[in-house]
Amino acid sequence: LILFIFPALLVCVSLCVFVLGPLLTNADDYWRRPETWRYLTANIGLSLDTAYFLPGVFAGQKFESINASLWSLPIEARLYLALAALGVLTLNKRERFNPLFVVLMVVGFLVVSPQTLTEVQSRAWYAVAFFFTGTFAWLNRDRIPLSWPLLGLILVSHGEVDTKVE
Repeated sequence: LILFIFPALLVCVSLCVFVLGPLLTNADDYWRRPETWRYLTANIGLSLDTAYFLPGVFAGQKFESINASLWSLPIEARLYLALAALGVLTLNKRERFNPLFVVLMVVGFLVVSPQTLTEVQSRAWYAVAFFFTGTFAWLNRDRIPLSWPLLGLILVSHGEVDTKVE
């Protein structure tokens, strides 16, 4: 986790605060603004309250966020810790993980109502579901066929194929 996420995150966030920010800000007091330091500390610390804005950077533009994709990293880091905990509890073996996965997914979809979730909660819920679905697929990789026709069938059956070219 530390070697996987932190080096790139540290470089990315530092470049945003110490290079991009000073070059693009229209705020005279950029270095004195708490938002500058909150962006640095919240994002490097993987706070669930991700900071997206630097003072005066991209101000007045359609999208003022510096790096909107940072939202997923705090969730991802916690999911890797949860996966490590499953490993410590020896629940990361196929015969133990599969039933646990199925039960948690069924309970999650029965209990979680998308209509009652905020946008942030909804994104987090889907990130968790996708992460553990990926774990399930990895643990069962020898039983899941890789097939272009099967993928095409799945995509077409769910209406996910976008044939428009822009």
